[in-house]
Amino acid sequence: MAAVRKPFRPLIQTLIGTGMRLGEAEQTRTCDVTFGEDGTELRVRRAKTLAGVRTVFVPGWVAS
Repeated sequence: MAAVRKPFRPLIQTLIGTGMRLGEAEQTRTCDVTFGEDGTELRVRRAKTLAGVRTVFVPGWVAS
């Protein structure tokens, strides 16, 4: 992470920690984030699944 410029670190951490594709991360909005007792989740729209939507678990080190 030291080689990544500071403004891009949250994006890179999100991609690595969640396994999201870059296009999915770019489309993510604040309203797609769900904070719950079991952890944080992101709702990915226009995903490459049959339903077109998928939920991605966000590890604690990424959510913080």
